[in-house]
Amino acid sequence: MKKLVLFSLFLFVQNVLVAGNSVTVRTQKKLFWTVSGDNISLSETPISNVNKFEIELINDSSFSLFHTERPVVVNNKQLMVGASNQSASAFTFQKQKGNVLLSIIDSGIVYWVNDSLVLQKSSKLSQKFIVSKYNFTEYTFYSNNARCLMYLGFVFILSAIILFTFYNEKYDLVLLALGGLFLRIFMAILDPSLGIWDEQYHALVAKNLINTPFTPQLYKSSILNIHSLNWINTNVWLHKPPAFLWQIALSIKLFGASVFSVRLPSILMGTFLIKLIYDIGKKLTNNKVGFFAAFLFSINHYILESAVGVYGTDHNDISLLFWVTLSVWAWLKHENSKETKWAVLVGACSGVAVLTKWYVGLFVFLPWGISLITESKGLTVHKLKPYLLSFIISTLIWGSWKLYIAHSFPVEYAIETSLMKAHFFEAIEDHGGGWLFHLKNLVTIYRIPFALIILLTSVGALSVKQKPAILGSIAFVYILFSVAATKMTSFTIMVLPFILILIGSGIYTFLSFTFFKKIKPIFLLISFVAIGYVNFDLNKIAENHVEDKNDIIEKRVLRSEFVKQYKQWNDVLFNIEKTVFIGCPNYEAVNIMFMTNCEAAYEFYPSERDILNIQQKGYNIVNVNAFNAPEYIINNENILTKQLNTTLLIL
Repeated sequence: MKKLVLFSLFLFVQNVLVAGNSVTVRTQKKLFWTVSGDNISLSETPISNVNKFEIELINDSSFSLFHTERPVVVNNKQLMVGASNQSASAFTFQKQKGNVLLSIIDSGIVYWVNDSLVLQKSSKLSQKFIVSKYNFTEYTFYSNNARCLMYLGFVFILSAIILFTFYNEKYDLVLLALGGLFLRIFMAILDPSLGIWDEQYHALVAKNLINTPFTPQLYKSSILNIHSLNWINTNVWLHKPPAFLWQIALSIKLFGASVFSVRLPSILMGTFLIKLIYDIGKKLTNNKVGFFAAFLFSINHYILESAVGVYGTDHNDISLLFWVTLSVWAWLKHENSKETKWAVLVGACSGVAVLTKWYVGLFVFLPWGISLITESKGLTVHKLKPYLLSFIISTLIWGSWKLYIAHSFPVEYAIETSLMKAHFFEAIEDHGGGWLFHLKNLVTIYRIPFALIILLTSVGALSVKQKPAILGSIAFVYILFSVAATKMTSFTIMVLPFILILIGSGIYTFLSFTFFKKIKPIFLLISFVAIGYVNFDLNKIAENHVEDKNDIIEKRVLRSEFVKQYKQWNDVLFNIEKTVFIGCPNYEAVNIMFMTNCEAAYEFYPSERDILNIQQKGYNIVNVNAFNAPEYIINNENILTKQLNTTLLIL
């Protein structure tokens, strides 16, 4: 398969760009570059393959443009195709609102005049062009480091499967956890930029928590007094509870403000969850079912992508899943030993879970309560004591935070409380769906076709004692969120361990049939590989991170390049802590504030009066867009301009 590197200009330097990357060049008015003889002109429709151009990278900021076998050259300020022995004209380019501004190095800007392409001085506004691929090509950008991590993950997981299948060694779980760890690190380094929704907001609030741990903030100060109470443009940020943000803040404090630091807590929690799910599965059934469930979790596509900001609420969901699962694990420990310390741990973990995503963190009290009610000996005061103790501990933890923010930030608290209640009755932010929304998304989360059938065939393998608690909890969660008006795929994530155990139990029951006993090891190994392939879903990972099928990938590639420039600005700009960025690209203000130590960043231009106020307060102002700035910005000598390099988008 032909391999081209698309991911970053860094990789372009490391890998030779293959000549012959076919592109189509057209104007904003959908006029196509057309070659007639030696002249390049514009027409309303492309003429078959004569409009096929090729690019060759010269360096990280320029390229040469060819037409079939002849280069595009400049002849008396006119663009023409020349003889094959002539040197191609070197172009530079910049992206502006989805369009490309083309220029010839040291010559001027490309314009069209009377349907012909000519060069003019750069004093005028440039005509806008759009450059896109002529034909779709499958891309892969996996760096050598990423590939090694992925292969190591596969090797460890396959080794765990072989040990489990043929030798039943005790180290199979250790190898499985190591494999899951390497796959999570592999996923974390694929995108060196933060996800637009919601990862970058979580990252920035967490970074600001380092200095003000009990005052969650998106913007450190209301320097313009224009911040609304909306969670994407506010000063005090109470949109989500702070427990998972404190975790990220600690990581940033220890390892610096980087994308990997933001994702590190989710990597570690996701790895430890492999052990927790194994233990829960073993307690509810046996060690084989526990291993099946842990294996499914270790390579689960939805969980892997959530931990790297691809799916909404990302690290918030991973943290919730961890603390809820840990509380369930502690509950089962208490069921077995009846020791008070486990009830205390249940309450503590549940309290942290509520401080991660509010009241869904109380999930453990649902299966525990059902278990108490359905036990054959009936419900007694003695049995209720540990349950109530756990609930009281949990309430003290999250209740203290609720009282604190209600007193300290009454306006923001009232708005977020009202918004949280509204989720049940209206589709907040257009996150709606029908009654079958969550059932349809079973395949989205668990990546196994006919997951419902597997669930139905697996019921018999559960222990009699906990069967009502497990099935009742799953049913309650799915009914509750099916009735609620606001719907997102991850709303049911707290029952993921139970469902994986049911699926693993179904596989175990299926393989226990007499027909499979003689060929069980081989069939089991094949089943593991097949299920692992479907669950990991490398094609979907490529679609989300690699293939140029939509503008999402283009935005991620561009943002990855932006990150490099933000880091440079943070090092070279004088007094960055007293700097305000203006005119930032869409969705980039939050990213800039995370990657630099600036005071604030805005995706608009403040009024001339606001500019004066900012400067009078002693702040430096940096304009990020040199092309669309108002005259009062351009003419202000005290405003520094730092144009973002968008050259990568030509590809």
